[in-house]
Amino acid sequence: MKTKTIILVSFLFLTAIYSEAQTGIGLMVGPNISTQFGVSKNIDHVISPTGGLNIGVFFNIGNGVVAFSPGLSISQKGYKYVEGETGIVTLNYFELPLLVRLKLGEKKLSGFINIGPYLDFMMSGNVVIKDGSSKDKHIFDSDDYENINRIDVGLIVGGGVQYELGPGNLFVDIRFAPGFIDINKNWKDIKDYNSDYKHETNFSTAILFGYLFRLGK
Repeated sequence: MKTKTIILVSFLFLTAIYSEAQTGIGLMVGPNISTQFGVSKNIDHVISPTGGLNIGVFFNIGNGVVAFSPGLSISQKGYKYVEGETGIVTLNYFELPLLVRLKLGEKKLSGFINIGPYLDFMMSGNVVIKDGSSKDKHIFDSDDYENINRIDVGLIVGGGVQYELGPGNLFVDIRFAPGFIDINKNWKDIKDYNSDYKHETNFSTAILFGYLFRLGK
């Protein structure tokens, strides 16, 4: 009897959530500012941020206050380094964010918070090396990928503001995204001969502009 009651209450709860569900599809685009954390201590190897592009599509499925917001983006990450010469590393990822979106406020202009994990797959990469007046570009090949982790997993935390306009919402969304996986496959070997080595992981900040079309209620 107790089990049947729990099942019935759960069913009624899910039915209520479904009956209030609102769905939407959104488009977003904006700059990505990224770098790497945990770089080895080396005064001749200075890491700094570099810019890229983030463009994607996402869904919004929820009750108007709390929503599940999965998406698919193309996200350019990387970093700049100076070690005698200057190099700009660009890493192009397919990104799958799985976010929970919490709306703040009920007026036409309202805020929201995003939080959740992401999964990245590196499609391609390159490094542009500048040395004085010369410039050389190397596109990553199979030899490079033998030493690079093409999969990354991390966390997205952020938020923004949205404004009801027409059949949906115009929004600005700021996202901070630390990665958890070392970009070097052979990080254990590196640490064996360099005790100063720390895990080198992606960190990016995206400033996204977009529009969310309401499809449901």
